[in-house]
Amino acid sequence: MDSKALRIRLCPQATKVSFPRPDSFEVELADGRSISVPLGWFPRLLRAKPAQLRRVEILGQGSVLRWPDVDEDILVAGLLATDAIAVWPDTDMRLDRATPSNRARS
Repeated sequence: MDSKALRIRLCPQATKVSFPRPDSFEVELADGRSISVPLGWFPRLLRAKPAQLRRVEILGQGSVLRWPDVDEDILVAGLLATDAIAVWPDTDMRLDRATPSNRARS
């Protein structure tokens, strides 16, 4: 790496959540990035009323987004993952009840 290059510490910590469009939400990060996330990735959020969506808490020094009215918790680092994510519509997506192995047996 060039010794004159600037080093920027990427920080996946949320500072703000907003809803500029009806089909997604936007997360502003402490390092200056912002990401847009489709509500369709999270069935509980997709079915939530606007007032329930606006009631979002940023916890864990910005590492977790929590919607208490719809019992949804999202890791900010997971939103930035470059690998695939698993979403099972109309299920409680907690790992103890909705793992791929449990779904295959249904």
